[in-house]
Amino acid sequence: MLWWYALLSITDMLALWLQWPWLHSILKPLLMPALAVTYLWHCRQHLKKPSNGLLLALGLAWLGDILLLFAHLGTGFFIGGLSAFLLMQVAYARLFFIQSPRSNHKILRLSILAFAILDLVTILMVYLWPSLGTMLVPVLVYAIAISVMLFAACYNGLNRSSRHYFSGMGIGGALLFVLSDSILAIQHFRPVYDTATGDVLIMATYTAAQALIIFHLSKPVTQRVLLVS
Repeated sequence: MLWWYALLSITDMLALWLQWPWLHSILKPLLMPALAVTYLWHCRQHLKKPSNGLLLALGLAWLGDILLLFAHLGTGFFIGGLSAFLLMQVAYARLFFIQSPRSNHKILRLSILAFAILDLVTILMVYLWPSLGTMLVPVLVYAIAISVMLFAACYNGLNRSSRHYFSGMGIGGALLFVLSDSILAIQHFRPVYDTATGDVLIMATYTAAQALIIFHLSKPVTQRVLLVS
């Protein structure tokens, strides 16, 4: 089932590269529902009750996707999309922490990780600062939320046994999410790439991040099975 989410994602990126906004406007709102259906199918195949937290996170991502489509019409749509994704980050962080095995033997590693994440966020905020204006507080709050989500994903992954091959999926997804949102912020406030290239990079990292995070959180620690059929 994951193949059709991948197909939608690739087609959407092609639409962005060819600068066909009408096709992007049709495909983007379909991405999270496609991933949600894939997740529900996966739960049905494995006789597992779906996680309301995961479905809530995907619903918030879907709302954010739609609102950001209209960001060019006014700041309100951008803030609305940002707020939806902020709540999604909180939902993901909660799920990462809930599914983390209890462990006290990696405090030093986690402390170093926390400082590293703080440094990355600080560098990005300093770079964006001159262009943020009235958006400083919303962007800062969102940066804190996604940093907490990244820390939660790393905490989850580091506290799992190294024998669980797919434990790194959550960390990879969280890192791609940070990369995607960093590119989005730079493109919105201090553009570096041309529009088509920036948009493709944002969607490529975003769609991969969502799939990896859902993939990781959809199975218990002792079992990681591909959602592809």
